[in-house]
Amino acid sequence: MHGWAGPALSLAGAGLLTAAVLGADGARERLRARSFGWRQPVVALLTAVAVLVPVAWTATWTLQARAGLAAPLSTSEGVVPAIGLQAQDEPASSRVLALALSPAGDGRVVRWQLLRTDGPTLVDDAAAVSTRVLTGDLLDPEVVEPDSASDEVSALAGRLASGSGADVSQALGAVAVADVLVPPLEDRGDRAAKRLRDDLVARLDSTPGLERVTQGATGTLWRVAPAEGGEVVTAWARLVPEGLPADAASDDVTALASQDRTVRARVPAGDPDRRVVLAERADSQWRATLDGRPLRAVDDGWRQTFVLGPDAGTLVVSYEAPYRTWWLVAQGVVLLVAVLLALPVRRRRGVRA
Repeated sequence: MHGWAGPALSLAGAGLLTAAVLGADGARERLRARSFGWRQPVVALLTAVAVLVPVAWTATWTLQARAGLAAPLSTSEGVVPAIGLQAQDEPASSRVLALALSPAGDGRVVRWQLLRTDGPTLVDDAAAVSTRVLTGDLLDPEVVEPDSASDEVSALAGRLASGSGADVSQALGAVAVADVLVPPLEDRGDRAAKRLRDDLVARLDSTPGLERVTQGATGTLWRVAPAEGGEVVTAWARLVPEGLPADAASDDVTALASQDRTVRARVPAGDPDRRVVLAERADSQWRATLDGRPLRAVDDGWRQTFVLGPDAGTLVVSYEAPYRTWWLVAQGVVLLVAVLLALPVRRRRGVRA
């Protein structure tokens, strides 16, 4: 579910601003009718507060958003260890795969989450890989069946939990996972849950392609590293040669620097059929340009893919939220109307004949 309170808050703010402007109508005449006293300083103070507080708050939020410091709403406290947060930061913008086992009848269920920040986020402005999606009426939603993206991550989580013995580093890199996390138990007195967690930790310790790096109050974390040496590209955005599978090991795969699911990087000249592959579901709102020239999107499974070509230049990849332009226009119109209403206009006095 994609939820954002911005439009409703903007409408409420416009209503409050309009009410303040209407309430201030005629205030100057009412003050002039009274001798100077406590009312004039109080009105001046309230006017300054009413103007400066919204302006200061908006300016601060804007600066934080442009600097990348305005974090999205989160559903929980921080759950990723500090060393895992380093991989989530630029330039790789990798993810952390959180795994847990729970009993289900005579068997067990593997639960997973892909974390791109320090915990599950409540607001997501693009089609990120997720576990479950709801659709339909708010009071009676329906669960959307898993697609190819969820199936790929679910199969990978099953391989990790079962301890298949195969190197999983390239498969994890294909979904931009740099670390695997087993969170701590919520109920430490549950012996059955503790046995399942200990079993999962033991299997991950013996899985080729994973190296344990830390264990503490936030859980146990493994770093993705190829078992046979070499390198694995776990970046969110990658340059991939034509025809190469997403989870194939190749020295020709190159990581692209990204931040907040936006790429702005200088790329050198290369093969004519190379592609830009994002670890995101394909969506028509993704845009890619090279020196301002739009790049063509191609069908490459569930991943968003663009044909880059052989030319060098500045590559820009971003996601344009639906109706964003119309919302900006509407907000500009409301702001203009509010400013015009707030301007002091001297009324014309009637002229006697």
